[in-house]
Amino acid sequence: MRSRSCLAGIALCLLPASVLASDGVIELNHATALAGDPAVFDPAGYPILIRAPGSYRLTSDLAVPAGTDGIMVQASQVQIDLNGFTVRGAEACFPGSCQPSLAGSGIIGMPAFGGDAPTVRNGGVSNFGASCIDLAGGRIEDVRIVSCGEHGVHMRNLSSNPGTVLGSYISDTARSSIVFEAGGLYRDNQALRAGLASPSPTIIGGTATGGNLCDDGACSRRGVRRYYVSRNFVDGAQALSACELGFHMASRWELTGPSPLEYDTSRGLQKDDSGSGPPTNPIPNVWVRTGFAAATNQLAGLGNCANWTSAATNEYGTTMVPEMGWGSSSTNEWELTWGPCNFSYPVWCIED
Repeated sequence: MRSRSCLAGIALCLLPASVLASDGVIELNHATALAGDPAVFDPAGYPILIRAPGSYRLTSDLAVPAGTDGIMVQASQVQIDLNGFTVRGAEACFPGSCQPSLAGSGIIGMPAFGGDAPTVRNGGVSNFGASCIDLAGGRIEDVRIVSCGEHGVHMRNLSSNPGTVLGSYISDTARSSIVFEAGGLYRDNQALRAGLASPSPTIIGGTATGGNLCDDGACSRRGVRRYYVSRNFVDGAQALSACELGFHMASRWELTGPSPLEYDTSRGLQKDDSGSGPPTNPIPNVWVRTGFAAATNQLAGLGNCANWTSAATNEYGTTMVPEMGWGSSSTNEWELTWGPCNFSYPVWCIED
């Protein structure tokens, strides 16, 4: 029974009085999920439907049946404090046994009418057949995300806020730990044991604004931009599509500018004594963008296979490699030359 007046506004009238804490936060738990609330069109059982803006807080773990979503957000300006508890499903994904059902997410939703995406913090989400957290942007902070039948976190391109993932632990995912479809920021995360069912990049898209730990070496612990020489060799017409998701074909100016960079040894070609840096010999040419207008000149800095659309034998693109002929007083770090567009070379790739 409702014990408060609706004069405070429609949003308050939509909230069940039995779960409103003294500090104005709406409390959620397994018992209230099973009971449901017809007054807010939330039927008994899972998922818990959040249809009004506000702050929500768990007061127990949620035990979600297999193939079902745990919490479904259908409103803007929603903050979910997991309060140290876990939204737990009934699926399993771990090394040696990961058979995702691709049904059911722990927390799923999108903001109403393009509004603010939700914030989720301070707790756990685990054991779901699809992505453990599947949102249109928003903020995830200090969340332990484990055993997910698709991605750990999937930030979809349906919001003006592309998403932020901070200080979270993500492990045992069938595919990637974190996926940003458009932009997004991440830092201080641990991403472990990704791609258990299908080889996948640990993190797709987004920009690291601080250090992250990935057990496959695919993250920058210093939070700087990564670059690499592609392991695949392509002609001039394929150069723009040679880099993995989250990376693009690099311009010379991105590689030789003042910004700090880190060579991605998990993706990049390495030879001989390259260590944690890019290779030189025996890689004589690596395609690089010039910043010049569409051209096919036989001249470094101008030729770009007509903006990387041509594989013609009589047209040319620019290539760049680290200086190989060091002298005792050499200060030139790069060798710039050209190659025929029909030749296959690796590509300089840099993080978006």
